[in-house]
Amino acid sequence: MKSYSIHKTLLFNILSVILITLSVQNKALAQKFQKIEKEIQKGDDMPNAYQKTDKSTSTSSAIAEIVGTILFSFPKESDLAQLYGHPIKLSKYTYSGQSDGRYTRVPEQQKMLNWDLQANYIIESQSIQGIQAFTRFQFMPKLSIDVEYSGLREKTDNEQAMYLDFLHIDLAYHRLALTRFDFWVGTGFTSLWIGENYTGWNFNLGVEIYIAKPVSIFSNWYFGGIEEVNFTEGSTDLKVYLNRLQLFAGYQFYELGSVRINGFRSGIGFSL
Repeated sequence: MKSYSIHKTLLFNILSVILITLSVQNKALAQKFQKIEKEIQKGDDMPNAYQKTDKSTSTSSAIAEIVGTILFSFPKESDLAQLYGHPIKLSKYTYSGQSDGRYTRVPEQQKMLNWDLQANYIIESQSIQGIQAFTRFQFMPKLSIDVEYSGLREKTDNEQAMYLDFLHIDLAYHRLALTRFDFWVGTGFTSLWIGENYTGWNFNLGVEIYIAKPVSIFSNWYFGGIEEVNFTEGSTDLKVYLNRLQLFAGYQFYELGSVRINGFRSGIGFSL
């Protein structure tokens, strides 16, 4: 009987610790948007967004070296067109042919313009969820206008909500527009809404690898600074193309100052 009482007390203590831990975690989650807002409002009191630490400087140098290699070391499209006999053009839609992805050298599968629309849902936890929309208007194989919007909602302890909205508008240069591979770099405008509106500029990197019809891996990332606070926002998805329909699921990441938000995402898209 005494042993039973000890075990019961021990179990109660363990459950209490678990509940307290979960409560602390939920409280921390509920403070994420508030912390972001405070860091951005501090502005001048935060480290300058462009004053990098040794670690971030080395990371930036590595990225710059990779981008530089891709931009200047790979063959030019004029050389590839001469090699394959036809210039690269946009496909009617991704995987509209037998194996070519977004681009093709087959004249019968080509078209002049491409417009993609997609939307997805993001879940980090019960407290933080949201939606995202992305559109790409590509008016030639090498250039596109990309617009991405994220709207996140956070439930607070008193059952109210805080909102965080992100908007990126970029001009992207598709340096490697190949039949099975697409790599782009871009730059543009970023707007952030959290209590008030803040604006800044971003640098964009992205890649899509067309593994085999109808599957691809798509990854798109933005880096920049707003009110002296660094931000990184990006996602990586596994995509399935069914004619003009796109289905995808993957990972979503946001980092603003010292706060990170990351979780699962899934959605649907169309090619027009």
